[in-house]
Amino acid sequence: MKILQQVDFFITLFCVIDDLYKKIAPYLLKKTTNVGRKVKLSTPELITIGIIFMLTDCNTFKGFYRIFRLTNMFSELPEYSRLLRNIKEATGITVVMLKVLITMNRARSEGKIKVIDSMPLVVCKNKRIFDYKVTEYANRGKSSMGWFYGFKLHAVVSEDGSLLNLRITPGNISDKNHELVLKLFKGLTGLAVGDGGYLSKKLRNKLIDKGILFITGLKRTMKKLMTKTQHKLLKLRQIIETVFGNIKYRTGCESSLPRSLTGYMWRYINAVFLYSLFYQAF
Repeated sequence: MKILQQVDFFITLFCVIDDLYKKIAPYLLKKTTNVGRKVKLSTPELITIGIIFMLTDCNTFKGFYRIFRLTNMFSELPEYSRLLRNIKEATGITVVMLKVLITMNRARSEGKIKVIDSMPLVVCKNKRIFDYKVTEYANRGKSSMGWFYGFKLHAVVSEDGSLLNLRITPGNISDKNHELVLKLFKGLTGLAVGDGGYLSKKLRNKLIDKGILFITGLKRTMKKLMTKTQHKLLKLRQIIETVFGNIKYRTGCESSLPRSLTGYMWRYINAVFLYSLFYQAF
């Protein structure tokens, strides 16, 4: 019975992704070359398989390919290495669909409080930093949990948890990088909340000029004096922690197994798309 329920869920998931793909397909550039083998699976099928992988507890795609008998759902399934390559090649389409979902969220964000934060995406343990050779884009950074090596996911969400914007940067990019924060809030207006890491008078003034009233927490060394309303607003930061928890831990996007920058970005983008898709459609 559980297997039948899983199959029904996978079919529903594919239908949602396929419908979204059909909406954007007329605006996509058509492939101009026919070099290499023809991909047997459609783009929505490839994206669906990638999402199913993120929903499982399998660490490797090879293990996922062997455990889940995908041939029962996809008749023309290639061997796992070619399938994984095809899925990664479809990441650009996943990004476009994610942008569509974010645009829909932004259209409904008028009058809602926005929350900004970042989370580390570790690619290896600190003691292995000097042996790490996969990608030069990963870098050392520091979060509230200490030093790490990898990337950062910066995001803005609304008070109801919908994703409004995001950027993935090397780990050494500061949270209050003015250019980055302005890009994250581009096109948004109203009240926004961040933690003490975003405390900057210059940044606050720049955001005011863009129509954003930015409230941040204070650093530990500062004396804290605030009204009940300010305290209540700052507690909204817990919302983005919940969003990050869903993206990072429930989808297993953080991993040291990828062997290329594409491998990391594919996992990160799929994890964010999975969260946004479930928030919108399920």
